Amino acid sequence: MAEISSTRPDPDQLLAQIKEEETLEKKRGYLKVFLGYAAGVGKTYRMLSEGQILKSKGEDVLIGLVETHGRAETNALTRGLEQIPRIVIQHHGVQLHEFDLDKALQRKPSIILLDELAHTNAEGMRHTKRYHDIDELLNQGISVYTTLNIQHIESVHDVVSQIAGIKVYETVPDSLLDKADKIELVDIPPEELLQRFKDGKVYVPEKARTAILKFFRKGNLLALRELALRYTARHVDTAMLSYKKLQGIRNTWVVGSRLIVCVSPSPLSEHPIRVAHRLAEDLRAQWYAIYVESLRQGALNKNLQLQLDKNLRLAQDLGAEVVRTTGTSPADEIVAFAKTKNATLIIVGYSGQPRIQRLLKGSLLNSLMEKCSPIQLLMVGNPQEMPKPVVEKIEKTIRHPQVKGTLIAVSTIALSTLIMKLMHPYLNITNIALLYMVPIVVGSYLSGLSGGIVASICAVLCLNFFFIPPIYTFSVNDFRYLPTFFVLLFVGISTSMLSDIVRKQNLATRKREKYLSLLYEFSRDLLYSIGFIELLERSTLDLATLFNCETAILMPDSSEHLVIRARAGDSLSLGDHEIGIASWVLQNGKAAGRNTDTLSSSHFMFIPLLGKKCALGVLAIGRPISQPFLNMEEEFQLESFISIIALAIDNALQASLSSTH
Repeated sequence: MAEISSTRPDPDQLLAQIKEEETLEKKRGYLKVFLGYAAGVGKTYRMLSEGQILKSKGEDVLIGLVETHGRAETNALTRGLEQIPRIVIQHHGVQLHEFDLDKALQRKPSIILLDELAHTNAEGMRHTKRYHDIDELLNQGISVYTTLNIQHIESVHDVVSQIAGIKVYETVPDSLLDKADKIELVDIPPEELLQRFKDGKVYVPEKARTAILKFFRKGNLLALRELALRYTARHVDTAMLSYKKLQGIRNTWVVGSRLIVCVSPSPLSEHPIRVAHRLAEDLRAQWYAIYVESLRQGALNKNLQLQLDKNLRLAQDLGAEVVRTTGTSPADEIVAFAKTKNATLIIVGYSGQPRIQRLLKGSLLNSLMEKCSPIQLLMVGNPQEMPKPVVEKIEKTIRHPQVKGTLIAVSTIALSTLIMKLMHPYLNITNIALLYMVPIVVGSYLSGLSGGIVASICAVLCLNFFFIPPIYTFSVNDFRYLPTFFVLLFVGISTSMLSDIVRKQNLATRKREKYLSLLYEFSRDLLYSIGFIELLERSTLDLATLFNCETAILMPDSSEHLVIRARAGDSLSLGDHEIGIASWVLQNGKAAGRNTDTLSSSHFMFIPLLGKKCALGVLAIGRPISQPFLNMEEEFQLESFISIIALAIDNALQASLSSTH
């Protein structure tokens, strides 16, 4: 009996889980996705058919937006179903018809039919993507039936690009599909789809006709069909695991794998991230995306920093836990992290480094091969050949700060040589060799290791040319000077390496200390604030100073309307549009505005100040559109400050309530 009871679920836990699922079902609507492998398989037809069946059963079904493309049989299925009028928007002289989210929320049917899940909304709409509209409908308890093609799923769209040779720009994150209650595959044989295409039953836009003609090939369709079948099967498999968990079936399909993908500030890094996501899905594994900031490498330029942020956000959207760390050896940091997480696989992408660069700087892949055992290592190749514009690389190299630093190092050697040449009668060769260490150290400090190495080589050449007989030649009569050259070169390069490492470690340490110091001072300022208004004013003023931007805190008044309670800076104004966005953020508890996927046309980013029970207010943070906004690291720091502000406001409000009682 003991053995049987050990495999059964705990009744209390089972009851709590059922109640939790029932509560979630009541709060959130039902999401069903009709998935196809290409246009024309019948997704919209199938969705409308189901809508008619549900209406006949007494359900309140509403058409939010469907694209029938003039097909008579599809149009016939819309009869008898109520439709929301579309919003007409003029964009560069073209009329765009968009889904009216506000009318749908006011009408609040039990089920709404909404075509094209991956659609990008026109500029000026509340959300940039239709799946954000659907997410808001679901949060309001409205069930949504929608359609999607396999090529628009984020984790597989790179595979589709390889199969069909077409770049897909509109994608849907896998996290949304993971929340779908049901994914139904709408499938017909490729031969039948090709016949429908020949008969003109598949809508083809004139501008995209050539690309679609290449897309509709039997080989492409077979590969896409298999991809859609595999994706749907994986979703069914996930549902089966949930069922087994509910039924208390244990010791089956044990999940113990952990994957780590190495991320770099390169466009090539997107491919291994997607490969890692697919492997993690297939293995039911937890996975991490790690970026190691090497102390031997200088600060990233703006373009590389933007690409790095894009790569890390992609990994985060696909479900990875993002980790950023620093170290002198990226391979050592990655292996150490993998061992602490008990990882079973490390995934590395194709670096694209030239062979000379790999020989001089080393290869991360080779270093990991030497150090990662017994952890498995997977190298992911580049799916497409990257262009290498030589002229652009030369221009960037000329403008690079290290080139300027190297020129300074050479100039310092030249100046030192001139001074020592004037003082030559009073110096011997040993003194001159030692004095050359000064410009070498200066070169490594100003431009890093490369400047120190150039300075070391120039110092040896100048010593030979100007001071070793025969003077003004590179020949040497007395070979006893050769050890002096080698020692000077070795000591110069070693000193440069040490100086470079110390400099970068100091910069990294100062950066971390500055952040911790600012966080401590900010917390202390809020602690010493006198009164609620001063608390808000100090919060906005400190954030404006720290992040060089304008800030404002909005909170509801007695009539539940948002008003500005404190602000710092007046270069940007909060109009009715911005107040409306802030009200949406307060109601939904999600960020919106600039640098987000919701109402991103605003100059401000609006972030909810979440208390223990509800959203207390909204923080608005903005810069002029001409200035760059917060990068990913600044956003992480901002989250820490916002957490402190929200906690301080929550405590102040609780204290005021206690005093009134």
